[in-house]
Amino acid sequence: MKRRLVHLARIQELDPERDYAEIYRLTALYEFSFDVSIALQLAFYRTYAVPSISGLLAHTGHIEHDPVKRAEDTGLLIFEMVEHGFDHPRARGALRITNGAHRPWTISNDDYLYVLGTFMFVPFRWLDRYGWRRPVEAERIAAYHFYRELGSRMGITDIPASWEKYEHWFDTYEREHFAHTPANTRLLRASQQLIADRFPPRARPLGRLLGLALLDVIDDEPLRRALGVPRTPWALRTTVKLGFRLRARIQRLLKPRTSSAFTPGGQMKAYPDGYQLSDLGPATPRAPGSPE
Repeated sequence: MKRRLVHLARIQELDPERDYAEIYRLTALYEFSFDVSIALQLAFYRTYAVPSISGLLAHTGHIEHDPVKRAEDTGLLIFEMVEHGFDHPRARGALRITNGAHRPWTISNDDYLYVLGTFMFVPFRWLDRYGWRRPVEAERIAAYHFYRELGSRMGITDIPASWEKYEHWFDTYEREHFAHTPANTRLLRASQQLIADRFPPRARPLGRLLGLALLDVIDDEPLRRALGVPRTPWALRTTVKLGFRLRARIQRLLKPRTSSAFTPGGQMKAYPDGYQLSDLGPATPRAPGSPE
């Protein structure tokens, strides 16, 4: 077990306020790479539950038209910055693309703050339930500083001054803004197709059910109501929960990763021959402004 904790030992040697980029890289791309990928999918789901955000996402058409590219582009842009740190040329390029994709639209600072928060809090809440170990305080502090820096470079203001204050703001925002609209459900269905497409054609209905089961394994009734989806069958959601817990137990016995889980420019479903940074991001939007 001591060898399994080699990255944790390194994390605990570092200063989370100064070395936040290195700590977060170890957490996201070495210790919990699969879990962070799953949690980012759940983070997308949460943004769909806010009508002001889902309305804009539906208006642009990017998710419903090409959910694979939209989801993969978002993950790739984030992981380019996680892998390289903010001052690397690839990370600066990823940030330019990210800011350029948002620039044509009218988006409130609170909506920006909320989406930024989903990338922080959703993965760590997932890890508290299903990670092979619980994240330590240094990892939370480092994640906060990483996303505070990202938010600052995106022009987001009024970022709460600590993890605890941001988390309180985040939970209050959800209580006040989660509401069901038809756009929420349409976006969720488009994203679920990403999971279904990983199955053989005859098994794709099961893939869609598994996508819904992700909402059940986090036991979040307000989110399900806002997305307008029913609970999955008891047997399925219980099996999925047990599967994730069993996976965590097995993960504790494995050797630690010796290389990053992220390969810049690597192959993805939307990019079977690999990608260039210039491939990422949406095409020119239909028209500037937010939806009516």
